[in-house]
Amino acid sequence: MIPPWPTPVMAGESYRDDHFFYYKANLDISGLPSPLFVEMVLHDPDPDVPMVCIVNAHLQRD
Repeated sequence: MIPPWPTPVMAGESYRDDHFFYYKANLDISGLPSPLFVEMVLHDPDPDVPMVCIVNAHLQRD
């Protein structure tokens, strides 16, 4: 059973190993000085409407 909402991720926790799917992306967004780095985990693997939760987001460091 999938919990109704994921537990909050605290800084320093190893959430990457706790999930079957872990995603990361760099998004180029106009108006930002550098790409936005986003980390997500798969929360609901429904094949028709999957749901991910953003666990981290910040401007990409050089």
